[in-house]
Amino acid sequence: DLRKPALAFRGITEKVNYLLKEQDFERLNKLGTTIEQEALSLNRLTDNLLNWALMQRDVLPHQPSNIKVKIIVNEIMDLFQSIADNKNIQLQSSIDSNLEVLADPDALRIIIRNLIDNAIKYTPHGGTVEIEAEVQNNQVQINIIDDGIGMERHKLQSIFLLQKDKSKRGTAGEKGTGLGLHLVEELIKINKGSIKAMSQLGQGTSFNIALPIAK
Repeated sequence: DLRKPALAFRGITEKVNYLLKEQDFERLNKLGTTIEQEALSLNRLTDNLLNWALMQRDVLPHQPSNIKVKIIVNEIMDLFQSIADNKNIQLQSSIDSNLEVLADPDALRIIIRNLIDNAIKYTPHGGTVEIEAEVQNNQVQINIIDDGIGMERHKLQSIFLLQKDKSKRGTAGEKGTGLGLHLVEELIKINKGSIKAMSQLGQGTSFNIALPIAK
């Protein structure tokens, strides 16, 4: 999993120089897009591995504070915008700018990042990924909703478990490890929240997070 994105950087200087010499700007642009995607993939995987390892040793930093949900969501959406554009996927959000949760900021970033990444991965070209948030029962409910390929009901029962060969390829052949969703559930528990997934084959998936409201 680490090897594939790392290999994309081998010989990059030679490739760029050759394409510049040939003035093949179309292939140069495609190469740049590929490198950007592989770099983001490598970054996400190493971040997940590091945080999972820290969690196993019970040394993962946890410093909860009041966080504006919209700021974190917009930050993560900007990170994934180019990948969404390549699949012609619309990233949308409808979150009150004053809505705040009580959580560790880095943990919330990891949670939102993995769920948006997952939604884009399993949404086909021309689809939509929407992030919304509201107050329910004195908690903040954050929903990440896609209109992607969905999954069978029985697969929902093990979606957060860390299992070999659990993850399937995305709609553009994207590969996953299954670590992201496992990490998401564990981080939400640490932040005194809960998560549930709802899905229907061929009709998309919704991840619903409940976190403490800011004090």
